[in-house]
Amino acid sequence: MKFEVKKTSSTKRQFTVKVDSEELHPIAAKVLKAFQKRATIPGFRPGRAPMNLVKKRYQDDINSQVIDDAIKKYYVEALDQSDVEPIAPGVITDIKFDDVANGLEFEFEVEVEPDIELKKYKGIKVEKTVFQVTDEMVDDALRNLQERFATEKEAEIVEEGYLVTLTLQQLGEGDLPIVGRKYEDIRVKVGSGEFDKEIEDQLIGLKVGEETVVRRVIPTPPEAQQEQPTMESYRVTVEDIKMQELPPLDEEFIKNLDDDSVSTIEELREKIRKHMEADFEKRSQEILRSRIMEELLKENPFDVPQSMVDHYMHHLIEDLKKSSQERIDEEFIRQQYMADVINDIRAYLLKQKIIETEKLDVTDEEVKEYIDALDIPEEEKEKGKNQPDVINSLRRQLLDQKFYDFIISNAEITEVFPPSPQASASDAESEQDDETVEEEKESNQ
Repeated sequence: MKFEVKKTSSTKRQFTVKVDSEELHPIAAKVLKAFQKRATIPGFRPGRAPMNLVKKRYQDDINSQVIDDAIKKYYVEALDQSDVEPIAPGVITDIKFDDVANGLEFEFEVEVEPDIELKKYKGIKVEKTVFQVTDEMVDDALRNLQERFATEKEAEIVEEGYLVTLTLQQLGEGDLPIVGRKYEDIRVKVGSGEFDKEIEDQLIGLKVGEETVVRRVIPTPPEAQQEQPTMESYRVTVEDIKMQELPPLDEEFIKNLDDDSVSTIEELREKIRKHMEADFEKRSQEILRSRIMEELLKENPFDVPQSMVDHYMHHLIEDLKKSSQERIDEEFIRQQYMADVINDIRAYLLKQKIIETEKLDVTDEEVKEYIDALDIPEEEKEKGKNQPDVINSLRRQLLDQKFYDFIISNAEITEVFPPSPQASASDAESEQDDETVEEEKESNQ
């Protein structure tokens, strides 16, 4: 058997395999014998028909079986003897065969991990957004804490900040009720925007038992800017109105927190500030990592094997099927997530290439040191050190950290301070879904 390997792209290799007649004869003899055993030819008992008659009667089937058996054998041998490491089963692209005496030639193509040429991963320029905690943000957090201990009193008329219990009936054309779209016992904090700011503002001034029709504009999605915004209408009935009385910020309030680490309001404010600073720094690092990878991918382009994309997409769809009770439109999912899937695969492969090039590694000792530093009981630490799954998971986590530490230490990082830290920090999270009302209604059914 002889073979040649040709690089057809950065992710594909084409094999041409030639099998001579001497190598085919044993395979053909074995196949012919197997056919003789089960051949049914008039005038002969099963397994007793002459070979020449069996061969003549089943020639095409015998040749097909010889080809299949030979390809299975020499496909594996060609891969074993080459330095090619396929990431998925190969595809037979051509077969040349007319008789065992003339041998067999076939071609197959396999996909491999791409040849990634690292062009630039040191010295990249990235901005790091720094979120600053303001006194106003601490005040808001402190007020939220007060609201957890607030008492509620009956109120006569809706004002901003009041808690209102509603019945919502969605209306259709001509403000006629839509069957099946009535939602009861929906609780809204007016002015918070947690339900829908546009609807909340229309509740101000209503009294218990009053009805009114409220409307909100549904923004046009980015992919359909040519369409006109739509309007949703609801008949609202106010069932209950409550106002909150916040507890004073005094020693009694501190005691009710049941937190031994603070004894004064100032200490509480400082603790809140530190928690927010830690949270903002975590968000800042997440955004920085995202920008780093975006820059690395831009500086180091390469193709992704289709088999990797298909494999990733298959598991994504299967996971969505398991987590959803509704039927999944697989074609829609493929179209919706294809760019993200390709980007994720490219990010993974590029990261692995840089880790390999820079010989980044995490030792067992480093993993154990990390476990020892965790604020957990000693028995939990020892248990974790003896669990391979835990060790491997932490090793991947620490290696990921080493990767980003390395890139950052070799990058030009510019800190930028957003004009409105509170708004920007909020923007760092996922954007508010336009269907807030629908989600809120469903959660209150």
